[in-house]
Amino acid sequence: MSITIRRDDSLMVREVDGELVVLDTSSNLVHQFNRTAALIWRLCAAASPPEAMADALVEAFDVERQTALRDVAETMAKLRSLNLLADAS
Repeated sequence: MSITIRRDDSLMVREVDGELVVLDTSSNLVHQFNRTAALIWRLCAAASPPEAMADALVEAFDVERQTALRDVAETMAKLRSLNLLADAS
């Protein structure tokens, strides 16, 4: 089972200077993602596995793989807690 972003009409996503702003009208919350979280969000949208996400962070931001793996896990946990991720069918 893979994880992807929640896709419904209650989410409005806009890019601003490489960062993302996500308006979740179902919870009345606005989320601002930095460049790292924005990349992870896009990779979730493509249903990329966490290891591939970490590899993309290493390439994009020149960080160590362990750091990238931790960032992916922490960001995905936060997105889950905000109900912004869903199980892919």
